[in-house]
Amino acid sequence: MEKLSEGSLVADILIYMFINFLESLNPKYFDILGLFTFVYVIYVSSKLINGEKVSKTLLYILMALAIGGFVVDLLFVSTLYLEHNFLL
Repeated sequence: MEKLSEGSLVADILIYMFINFLESLNPKYFDILGLFTFVYVIYVSSKLINGEKVSKTLLYILMALAIGGFVVDLLFVSTLYLEHNFLL
C-alpha cells in the first residue's frame, strides 16, 4: 500500500470538507450566487465586446467562477442523474 504524503492528506481532507460544505447548502444559495455570477459575466463580456482592456484579475475571477460552477454542476449531475458521486 502506498503511503500518502502529508500534503496529499491535507489536500484530500480539504476537498472532502469543501464537498460536504457544498452538499449541505440549500439550493436557493446557488441560485442567488448564479444571479451575481451572470451579472459579472455580462459586465466582463460587455467590456470585451466594446474593445476595452480587461485586467487579468477580472479574468481570473471569471475563471474561478466557471470552475466553481462546473464542480457544483458535476456534483448535481453525478448524484441525481447518474446516481454515482465521482468526487467521493
